[in-house]
Amino acid sequence: MTLPPAFKHRRFIMLWLGLFISVTGSSMQLWSLFWHISTLSPDPIAVSGVGAARIIPVVIFALIGGVVADLYDRRKVMFLTQISLAGIAMLLAVLTMTNTIQLWHIYLLTALQATATSFDLPARQALVPNLITNKDDLPSAFSLQSIAFDLGAIIGPALSGIIIASLGQAYTYLINAISFGAVLIALILIGKVDQEINPEARARGFWQPDMMREGIRFIFSKPILISTMPLDFFATFWSSANTLLPYVAQN
Repeated sequence: MTLPPAFKHRRFIMLWLGLFISVTGSSMQLWSLFWHISTLSPDPIAVSGVGAARIIPVVIFALIGGVVADLYDRRKVMFLTQISLAGIAMLLAVLTMTNTIQLWHIYLLTALQATATSFDLPARQALVPNLITNKDDLPSAFSLQSIAFDLGAIIGPALSGIIIASLGQAYTYLINAISFGAVLIALILIGKVDQEINPEARARGFWQPDMMREGIRFIFSKPILISTMPLDFFATFWSSANTLLPYVAQN
């Protein structure tokens, strides 16, 4: 067998393994949340609150997250976001274990998680090219990232059902909190990552509408991007019926 070209880069392998473990834990938590909501509220519309709590912070902070990834050390940004995500998962576990959790807790913590992810995802995507010394291996690296997300999206929900049935709801959150440690360990082992940062732009801070507009103009200047993004949006928008499956299973 021939390994994918991106696996020739040791630091990328470490980040990929950490992300695969973390993504699996995050998918497990997300689907565990849907089940948890179905036990807290008999109204199926309650699960839509999670969707709103996830999308609103992304709309608000995604452009800022991209600027932050360009102006600050991406590895340090990921450190902060991964620690934040682990803390949110741990808080969900504590609230569940103490039987004090309510719907508004889930919505609020999901919104905070989405906010952290709005900064984590651009930093993560932009960090990968810094780890690949041969730019011809970049397509392989991004394909492997997609594989990690897809596998995590399959394994995570299956694990959530097994863990809820065998250990209890709270342990899905606790295990997810621990899974973020895989990325933190990978970031420590990777060490310092070279990154070009414009000191003048950084001095102006992260609120830079000009840089945000430049990013938007770049998207609209690329036909392949402007055509695939709406396609992806509509495919994702209409695929959310599966979030109702906990109610289908119970009734």
